[in-house]
Amino acid sequence: PEAVAGLSSFGVFQAVHPFRPDFLSLERMGVAVTPSWPEKKTRTIALNLPRQVEWACGLLAEALERLPEGGTLLMIAPNDLGGKRYAKLLDENFEVDFAESKSHCRLAALKKPASLPPVVAEWRTAYAPQAAAGTDLQSLAGTFSHGRVDIGSILLAKTLPPLAGAVADFGAGWGFLAHCLLHRQAPPARLDLYEADYHALEMAKLNLAAKKNATRFFWHDILSEKIPAAYDAVVMNPPFHDMQTSNPDIGRDFITAAAAALKPGGQLWLVANTHLPYEEILAETFGRFQSVVREHGYKVLTAINP
Repeated sequence: PEAVAGLSSFGVFQAVHPFRPDFLSLERMGVAVTPSWPEKKTRTIALNLPRQVEWACGLLAEALERLPEGGTLLMIAPNDLGGKRYAKLLDENFEVDFAESKSHCRLAALKKPASLPPVVAEWRTAYAPQAAAGTDLQSLAGTFSHGRVDIGSILLAKTLPPLAGAVADFGAGWGFLAHCLLHRQAPPARLDLYEADYHALEMAKLNLAAKKNATRFFWHDILSEKIPAAYDAVVMNPPFHDMQTSNPDIGRDFITAAAAALKPGGQLWLVANTHLPYEEILAETFGRFQSVVREHGYKVLTAINP
């Protein structure tokens, strides 16, 4: 659910949200919220479906499997985020009790049948950890760059020098960059992963299980929560989208947070699309910075904490 005014007045209900900033907003409203499905059974599940198809269908599948026979599934999604598609999927595969199109959204409700159609198992299979192309690492639909390694992270990984001591990966995703650092000839003594997407962090834990003695994992909102340790280096491929809108302020705030977390003389290494205006905040925060490489529409920048 979105953390909108009035939600807490709905009475007692359990919210589920895997994105740390929204989780914290719901928590501040007094809503009971968890990052993953609670164990407690319920007769009604309402889903606010995301744009990403495999993720949305995976949520539908898990909700249907968790409901008892006759339990109610309620689905809503904006039309520009797949609402028409999801309403059609339900209509094609279930007996829908209620359907509505209003305020550029689609709403549908149904009772769980005695037996689920085969498509539910297909949805479940599609929303399972799968290998990212060219790696032996697992990713999950709905997480950033699932199924493949993004070009920016590849560029940063091959550009990074040896990093010693305590290192942090801000916006670690499902752990590609951390995996590269930990499998070098001279890996960091400790690597802490910070990630706001709970599901991505769970994939990172899976991918780095063999290095559990050298890693720590933080489900964390870089923009609002203080970093609990100091580091010799911070690496990052910061996000620059707030939902569907480009927002370079997120990357700038990541840079500010990195400066606060670095020890004197600590290094910041980041990759970004070449058009993103991070040079000014680097100059303001660190005094000076260096542009190391530009390739394929990306740039790698580095700075030393004074």
